[in-house]
Amino acid sequence: MHPPAQLEHWPISRLVFYARNPRKNDHAVDAVAAAIREFGFRVPILAKSGGTVIDGHLRLKAARKLGLETVPVLLGDDMTETQIKAFRLSVNIETNIFEKITLDQLVANAILHESAQPTGNQLILF
Repeated sequence: MHPPAQLEHWPISRLVFYARNPRKNDHAVDAVAAAIREFGFRVPILAKSGGTVIDGHLRLKAARKLGLETVPVLLGDDMTETQIKAFRLSVNIETNIFEKITLDQLVANAILHESAQPTGNQLILF
């Protein structure tokens, strides 16, 4: 297990998009910006100390759209390049799986499991 990362707040200008990011998600920027406006910036951007984003490109785009000056950042300097590639791959796989779930399915799942106790292998949302 790794020690907990230190949360920092960085100027947006310090962060650099990973040039080979495969996700084409500009269509989702407005929704993420609305979520950040409503709930605050709750999920930090994961980055190397040089500023390259490991995870959080969409959140960074949304923060720029909102005109935020700083964003929360967790450093991933303890990760090897191989670990970073594997992490990015796992996040993209999770995102692809999630994107296949419709809003109706999410709401139905939330209602269905509203009073259910998770068994450890269920995806319970809300």
